[in-house]
This record gives sequence, structure tokens and C-alpha cells, in this order.
Amino acid sequence: MSSWAKADAAGSAPLWAASQFGLAPTTGNRTTLFGNTTADQIITNSTIGLFNYTHSEVPAGAHQGWVLKTTGKSSSGRDGRVTVETLVCMTSNT
Repeated sequence: MSSWAKADAAGSAPLWAASQFGLAPTTGNRTTLFGNTTADQIITNSTIGLFNYTHSEVPAGAHQGWVLKTTGKSSSGRDGRVTVETLVCMTSNT
């Protein structure tokens, strides 16, 4: 059984995504990551969110599926720098 699903919901997100940041792979940490747009919630000086992008939403540098998006803050010297990392690549998530 897979550790993720297609639905755009916290319960469908990869449970292990939080371990990318030294956090335990728990449902609480997964829920915190899912759709997060709050700065400093996961790591200080960054906004980190986990998103399930469809074909029409995919940002440059990513692929359709479960994607971690990190945006830096000015106090980190990475002001506005956005990085995306595809964790689960999907051909269909609708």
C-alpha cells in the first residue's frame, strides 16, 4: 500500500514528507505541512508547504503530484527565492 494518495487533502499527502526537515513522520506534522503558507512554522526564515499540484497548477521546476515548496525570507538572505521539490510524481491526480 502506498504512503500517499491522489486526493488533494492532508490525509492523502506523503506521511514521510516531514522527515525532509528532521520532523517525525506523523499525521500532525503532515497536516502542518499540507498547504502551509505561514512563515517560520516549519523552519525559521522560510515558508514551507506541501501541495498536490494538478497539471494546470505546476510551478516551474516541478512536476504534477506532491511537491514541497519553500520560500525564503529577507532575514535569511534568501528573500523571495522559491524552490520546489517533487516528492511524488503523478500522471493523474484528479
